[in-house]
Amino acid sequence: MQLDWEKYIEIANKFQRKARYEDREDLRQDIILRLAEVASNNGHKPDNPSWMYRIASFTVAQYWRD
Repeated sequence: MQLDWEKYIEIANKFQRKARYEDREDLRQDIILRLAEVASNNGHKPDNPSWMYRIASFTVAQYWRD
């Protein structure tokens, strides 16, 4: 299975602005990593943009909780 790194980066770029300025790069990397982890555990199902955005949103929420 091929991971869609360009799509992960595109989504992370949209969400990184939701963090403090000094934390944006860290949040961006966290989102990309989380998307890759979920995709690699997803089996042979096709990538679905809606779940990618949901995961990014949950990652931002976790950033603010921490």
